[in-house]
Amino acid sequence: MKLFSKIRDRLAGNNAGENFTLPPRKTFVMAGVFCVLCVLFIAKLLSLTVINRDRYDSSAAITREVEVVAARGQICDRNGVVLVGNDYTYNLCFKVDRMPDDKVEMNRIFLQIIDLFEDRQDAGEVTQDYFPFRGEWGAFEYTDEALSEGDPVRKRLLKVLSYLGKKEDMTAQDLADFLIERYMLNAKDSAKEPVFSDADAYKLLRFRYDTIVNQFSSLNDYVYVYNVDEETVSLIREKNLKGVSFTLDWARTYRFPGYASHILGYTGKIQAEDWDYYSRLGYSMDDMVGVAGCEQAFESILHGVNGRMRVTEDPDGNVLKTEIIKEPVPGQDVWLTIDINVQIAAEDGIAENIDYVHRLAGGYASLGANCQAGATVAQDPDTGEILAIASAPTYDLTMFNELYSELAADTEKPLYNRSLLGLYAPGSTFKLGVAAAALSNGTITTETLVEDKGIYYYSPGSTGQRCWIYKPAYNYGTHGTINVVKAIRYSCNYFFFVVGRALGIDNLYPFMKNLGLGEATGIELTERKGTLAGRETDEDWSDSKILNTSIGQGTNAFTPLQICNYVCTLWNAGTRYSVHLLYQVHDGEGNVTYQSQRQVVSENPIDEEVMDAIRQGMAEVIEESNTIRSFMKWIPEDVAVYGKTGTAEVGGADCENALFTCVGVGPDGRKLVVLTVLEEGYSGGYVSLTAGRIMSAYFGQGD
Repeated sequence: MKLFSKIRDRLAGNNAGENFTLPPRKTFVMAGVFCVLCVLFIAKLLSLTVINRDRYDSSAAITREVEVVAARGQICDRNGVVLVGNDYTYNLCFKVDRMPDDKVEMNRIFLQIIDLFEDRQDAGEVTQDYFPFRGEWGAFEYTDEALSEGDPVRKRLLKVLSYLGKKEDMTAQDLADFLIERYMLNAKDSAKEPVFSDADAYKLLRFRYDTIVNQFSSLNDYVYVYNVDEETVSLIREKNLKGVSFTLDWARTYRFPGYASHILGYTGKIQAEDWDYYSRLGYSMDDMVGVAGCEQAFESILHGVNGRMRVTEDPDGNVLKTEIIKEPVPGQDVWLTIDINVQIAAEDGIAENIDYVHRLAGGYASLGANCQAGATVAQDPDTGEILAIASAPTYDLTMFNELYSELAADTEKPLYNRSLLGLYAPGSTFKLGVAAAALSNGTITTETLVEDKGIYYYSPGSTGQRCWIYKPAYNYGTHGTINVVKAIRYSCNYFFFVVGRALGIDNLYPFMKNLGLGEATGIELTERKGTLAGRETDEDWSDSKILNTSIGQGTNAFTPLQICNYVCTLWNAGTRYSVHLLYQVHDGEGNVTYQSQRQVVSENPIDEEVMDAIRQGMAEVIEESNTIRSFMKWIPEDVAVYGKTGTAEVGGADCENALFTCVGVGPDGRKLVVLTVLEEGYSGGYVSLTAGRIMSAYFGQGD
């Protein structure tokens, strides 16, 4: 600055610069630079104030309000480990007031973007779900969905017809012709040739229809692609297409890909049938909401409140100024009762268990070679909290969109949550409740003895029903004379035929109902109630029916979660807690705004003497089986384990379903109940592998 000051003084003849001298050449150069700077400054000033005044004048700028999307809350396990988080992502949208007025030019821009994402199918998620037309160009008809009352496509079609002022009975071709004319998809060039081929016009028709569905206007941008990758964002920005913009959004990220998929669920656009509900809650049409699992169950907690921002832009769309009108409020974090380490052990364990059954089957279907699916649940009996809940086969949520068609068509139904929706006969796990009921009402005592004669004849001339140990080929096989503890240990069918018949359905049904069978568990996700055999299912209770029911067959059918909760209630001597997955809720500052409390559903006390007999029988089940003991070695020695096996016949299957339930009690008083079912798993003892893995993860030790 001193240098320029002295130059200025010298040129002006100022005395202050008399002592400052420069060689003549340098003086000339410095003066020239100063003059050039002055010229450039004047030229820029003229550009701003005269030539481009309409562009930079505040009166030419456009101010509008845009929504600022609030971050969705995270989903964590009970220890705060993040299971589902957020990553920044870009959504491609069109701004109608930034696009050319000429519809043909506008279509050309649309077509460039459409073609680009057809070539780069993994670059983002294009969402156009409600197109109502099918057929050849010029011969359109409505799809079946568009003609089905209540279908989302039909609902959107009616809204489009109403918006356009058309009658509901307008034909598909008439509507298509109207849209083609309205948006100049049939435009011709100067040589009278079509501007767009039929194929391109079809793409544009689909696109234009979707813009109507999503209310594209100067007040509402149209989001065409979600989760656009950064490379594609850069590529599109280089094209400098008018009206094409990107908004910053949040995308769900899964920190443990492939685990807990059935319970975490996923997010998606609001469906047509749900729009009225969400609109009343203040949601925008293009908001992402929970569609399944915990994402859906805890939507009101996870979903934040969007903010508003005032944006001032020049005619080219360059942002000149932003002002936050309303701060966005992020959603709260949901902490589940799940322990991710136990969850991983459950899912890995059940997959390992299926492989184990295959190896032992040696290719024989009757021994378990067809075992492909199952489910397992781990629950804290003292609180009703779920530590793990798994269904096999499973899938990876990070690949859900790409592989959906393949997953949906898979005959093994990996999308099906067997833990909450699958119904299974409980088999011999049901005998625990039968024993407790008979002991509680005095039908038997702990000293009552029953002689197993192999075949139980419930009436003269009946064909009789066999104990599982009886071998017809040898006309031999019994458990001898046993009491209730030994009957549980050996899972003696004969003993429970005698006891069940003496007990009767009118005594058995209410007792088992109080233990939670055939009742909703209270879990926040969608579940099936199952069926508890009783007079509600069948008024005619012949001897054969009560015998089948007493060993967990007949019309008894429950979810794995229900069976697990039944065992928890029995272990609690008749106190049943509501099952839940929600553990805590945390706000943005980490404060706990909700803490779950155990909730008693019912209390039907069972005498301690009865419970002692049940527990003793379950302890001896573990002692009886070398296979089970080999898997329980993964658990610390100071953890007491009680168990019960079960098998259940399945109509049309080559092999029985196999079940195993157990209760682990640690030296610190912690408890865990596990129930596992493998479809066509052959033996309940085989299924204890999964329980061993889960108990090991919960109590420690390992291999």
